[in-house]
Amino acid sequence: MKILVLGHSFFINHLPIDKEIINVGFYDYHKIKLKKAVYKIEYILSLLPWKPDLIFLGDDSFPITYIGLEKIEIPTVIYAVDSHIHPWHLYYAHIFDIALFAQKFFIEVDFNFNYHTIKKWFPLYCNPQVHKKLNLKKKYDICFVGTLNPKLNKPRIKLIEALKKRVKNFYIGQGDFVPIFNQSKIVINQLANNDINFRFFEALSCGSFLLSERVVGNGFIEIFKEGRDLVCFEKGNVDEAVEKINYYLKNHDEAEKIALNGFNLVRKEHTVTNRAKQFLNILNKCKLENLLEKRFKNIKEVNFFLKMAYITASDLYSYDKKLSELYSSLAEKL
Repeated sequence: MKILVLGHSFFINHLPIDKEIINVGFYDYHKIKLKKAVYKIEYILSLLPWKPDLIFLGDDSFPITYIGLEKIEIPTVIYAVDSHIHPWHLYYAHIFDIALFAQKFFIEVDFNFNYHTIKKWFPLYCNPQVHKKLNLKKKYDICFVGTLNPKLNKPRIKLIEALKKRVKNFYIGQGDFVPIFNQSKIVINQLANNDINFRFFEALSCGSFLLSERVVGNGFIEIFKEGRDLVCFEKGNVDEAVEKINYYLKNHDEAEKIALNGFNLVRKEHTVTNRAKQFLNILNKCKLENLLEKRFKNIKEVNFFLKMAYITASDLYSYDKKLSELYSSLAEKL
């Protein structure tokens, strides 16, 4: 199978089939590196040595980048990961033949359309070859490794700053988290918007004890059991977080047992290999040529969702006048 990957490849490289993959995007690791801009999909296809059997758009948290995917006579898939902070995903996903959502609550939204898109809840995962135990000495009582940008997530800044005042030996940083997770007795997880983020799976796969803000709904109890695989506290509740930090620092054996349960769970059920096999099962169950037929049969609904995506994105990115006006113009044409 020849696969064009737009953006992040996620689990695609792990598909257990004969495959040729060309990934396109804005980073050095992309085989075809682009300047940050908006591109017609026909131009991207002209750069390839072959016609792909499948186009996979892996959400890299950029705005709408590729124009015309709804018209292409090639099956399309989107893996929408950051939908909880990009509301236009809710509409944009419906121009694809298959839409995989990392957050379950987006699967549960029903527009009462007889739309063609096959929607699946597709949780995030760990990569055991990367997210692993390193048998390092514990240097820190707790740690947080992640983005700290008040423009993106003010509650995260507030939580981390409050914990820093009340907990000693607290590592705070960004970058390579695997060594830090291994060197910390407790890993803190803060949620952007009630999301089951990568940190759940990555921290547990490192063998770490995870203390996270509590996810309400969103399929959480279908993946984890609080108190067995990890420990949670109410979102933004610093007192509860500090109480649990102190308790599990004193009760090391109990923390180790919970960490081991979480480790065993994600290593068994939530790895990149698991997701690749699950994705292949989805592809095998649907005939790709039938997906195209359904998309073009419902092109009016596809265009409606695309128009709503452009309108929503235009509003969200209003700080970028040129981009916002482009999306408005594209919406007017639909």
